[in-house]
Amino acid sequence: MLAWLADQRHSMQLLLQEIVDIDSGSRQVEGIEAVATVLRRHLEAAGLAVDFHPVAGHGPMLQARLPDAAEGPAVFLMGHMDTVYP
Repeated sequence: MLAWLADQRHSMQLLLQEIVDIDSGSRQVEGIEAVATVLRRHLEAAGLAVDFHPVAGHGPMLQARLPDAAEGPAVFLMGHMDTVYP
């Protein structure tokens, strides 16, 4: 796992740079949608099923699932897509 992560370092840094360059302050729906769209693209490319759940005035919640998630233990990861500053 550590070797795989080390191999992914550059692409993960590029993704992080792409996300932090999006102006996505709290309640800035357009920016939060843009971050969610970038994340969706990467998650779907990795084979995950992705859904957006709209939240009025805040932008979407993003839900991603592994194809065979029902067959294994559940793992829940949570984060936020806004930059929390004006």
